[in-house]
Amino acid sequence: MKHWIADFLSRIHNMKYRRKINGVMIIVGLVPLAIVAFFMISGFRKILSERERESMEVSLKQVSDSIERQEDVYVNLLTYTVFDSELQDILDKPQKEKYDVYYDYTKTVDPVLNMPKFYHDGIDHLTIYSDNIQIAHDTTLAPLAEIEEKSWFQELKTAQSALWVWPDDSHEQLLSIRSFPGFHESEAYLGVYCNLQSFTDPLQYFEKEGAGIMMIDDGNHILFQNADFAQNMTYDELADEYMILTQKISSLPVSVCIYMEKKAIYQEFMVMLGWILLVVGFCLLAILLISRYMSRILVRRIEALTRSVDTVDPEYRTICLEDDSKDEIGILVRSFHRMLDEINTLIREVYEGKIRQQRQEMKALQAQINPHFLYNTLSVINWKALAAGQDDISHVTLALSDFYRTTLNKGKSLITVESELLNIRSYLDIQLVMHDDDFTVEYDVNESLYLYKMPKLVLQPLIENALEHGLNLKDEGEKKLSIRCYEEKNRLIWKITDTGVGMEPEVCQSLMSVNAKGYGVRNVNERLELLYGNSAQMLFASTPGKGTTVTVYIPKQLSESGKGIIDEMEN
Repeated sequence: MKHWIADFLSRIHNMKYRRKINGVMIIVGLVPLAIVAFFMISGFRKILSERERESMEVSLKQVSDSIERQEDVYVNLLTYTVFDSELQDILDKPQKEKYDVYYDYTKTVDPVLNMPKFYHDGIDHLTIYSDNIQIAHDTTLAPLAEIEEKSWFQELKTAQSALWVWPDDSHEQLLSIRSFPGFHESEAYLGVYCNLQSFTDPLQYFEKEGAGIMMIDDGNHILFQNADFAQNMTYDELADEYMILTQKISSLPVSVCIYMEKKAIYQEFMVMLGWILLVVGFCLLAILLISRYMSRILVRRIEALTRSVDTVDPEYRTICLEDDSKDEIGILVRSFHRMLDEINTLIREVYEGKIRQQRQEMKALQAQINPHFLYNTLSVINWKALAAGQDDISHVTLALSDFYRTTLNKGKSLITVESELLNIRSYLDIQLVMHDDDFTVEYDVNESLYLYKMPKLVLQPLIENALEHGLNLKDEGEKKLSIRCYEEKNRLIWKITDTGVGMEPEVCQSLMSVNAKGYGVRNVNERLELLYGNSAQMLFASTPGKGTTVTVYIPKQLSESGKGIIDEMEN
């Protein structure tokens, strides 16, 4: 399970941004749509269910009212009959002769009690039960003993109005019975036997698809039902599978029930559900189309930027995408343009610096062409000079040999302080011979600094510049060149001071500019910047008529070999 989740999250993580936005928009659209659809379906289902229930309640009330009206007819007939004066006279009259009794019954009682049967089809017969009657007469008269054992008799004796009961267990008739008014001497009751069909007739006219109606007694036994689809089911079974509404008939020991199949109840709901799902389907299609269109619009510029980044020309490093909008994508495009411009600038600077370095190395390489031939030649000149007794020539030759040896330095660009100092000593020894010793040189370099490294040919161009533009132009006064080296924290500091003619401040500031006439000083500065960046520095201070001081700052870097130039030359 965890592996599946991790794989799923990985797929989402690697999915294209357009699909991610498309998916998010679909989810954002589907969630409220699903919620609305859910509440709509639930609401429609509840409304349809309530409406169907209300319709069933109305039908049930109509049927119940019809049965109660029929009941009222029978009760009114019963009330009217018990107050008949002729019946009351007969009941109060002593019956001595059988003939007289028979005469009274046939002449008075039979007509009164048989007449309602002709006007009401639902009446089977009317019967008087009295303790004054000893022998039953047809269905009109019966001894009181016939009903005294009934379960409902005690309730009948205390009843103030008509009582509806089942006369027997067949449940084919309903009996409405009440007592005669209490002003006669005998105990007598009048009962109207009504066939059950007279009460179920209103039920037969009920018609509704998927629904039925039935009449049950107080024990939930089905007395009548009009639907064919549930004939063999009990009330409890119907209650499990159907929605049932029950209405108790006020005075009768029966209830009327309307039951409906649940699928019939929701048949209209299913039609409505189909329409709802159709609308939801159209909304879903609209969400898909809109989300696809909007995601394409939103991601179009990002995709254009991605394509531009993927197709950046590796030689020129430019993109052809422009975006002047103020949103995040526009800012990103402009930032990418700036980044490429800065990269191009840096590459150009590094490339040009590399070219300069290669040129310097080429010059050094050219200077190394057959150095042994040069050294051997100088050695021969020195030997010839010594043989001829020319010590000055020998001195100059040796100085020139040391100068080239330290200058070439086996092709290396870095030399020790000791080597640089030997280089400028050799150079100045030659210059002193050339100038007939018309200037003096002072050195102040501590031997503890000899093993630190520095670029070669840093001091020689500066000393040459001091001689040509400083001391050589001075006609009077002391001509002195001072070379000093000391350390300060993590830097070596060289100071070259001459007592020459000096320079104006404007000329001093322009020495390292592009427009400077000489190349030597600017070349030294560019090499220092290339090797050390801002860690190296070269400063000029000059006073016209007094001289010039050049200060060079170089980061301290100890030689890996731990050997000076003398050790190397001996090896």
